[in-house]
Amino acid sequence: MGKERFIPSPFGELILSDADKVALKDFAYSFFEEQVAKYEEFIADGCPKVNEQVWKYMKSKEGTRVYVERNPIVREAQMGSKATDYPALLMTGTTWGTVDDCMFEPTI
Repeated sequence: MGKERFIPSPFGELILSDADKVALKDFAYSFFEEQVAKYEEFIADGCPKVNEQVWKYMKSKEGTRVYVERNPIVREAQMGSKATDYPALLMTGTTWGTVDDCMFEPTI
């Protein structure tokens, strides 16, 4: 028997049009491809170093280190005001487990 979510979702089922489903899948695929490309660029030299000008060290546990982006991207919001994206996180090292472990278990 597998682990179940420890907190039931407070949200109802999300109903999307077929066009929205396609757009969401396209976004997910392009996001994934972009992140894989960034990862491959990061490890390309065989001994990757974290740029401390861009990334601020947060914490580490068992050989895994977590960094937060120092200056999140500021973009133009829909209504003309400026909005700051949430800062990105960078994790280096190896963490064993599943995606569910990362999403629903206590983090480092």
